Amino acid sequence: MTKKEFTVREVIVLLEKMQDGIKVIGEQFLGIKKTMVSMQQGIADLKEGMIDVRVELNQVKGRLDKTNNRLDNIEGELYHIKYSLQQKTDQEDVDKIDKRVTVLERKI
Repeated sequence: MTKKEFTVREVIVLLEKMQDGIKVIGEQFLGIKKTMVSMQQGIADLKEGMIDVRVELNQVKGRLDKTNNRLDNIEGELYHIKYSLQQKTDQEDVDKIDKRVTVLERKI
């Protein structure tokens, strides 16, 4: 097997092609790096947004707890109103019966 010897011109052409290839790789690396920086900023923005969402969610939970407490109070008050109305109705019936008895007693 014989060794091929390269001329100076061939070596220069090979070096130029290698430099072009390295330049392309460097440009691609810079593009990837810019994309990664942009993605990191996007992730940081998302994290910040999530913190805001959590704060707002906790505020909503607090409001819901207050609303549930108010509804429980309203439910209790409605029960008492219903009970009072039932007693009042029973008392009205008693008063009506008393009036009838009084009328009947007068007739007798």
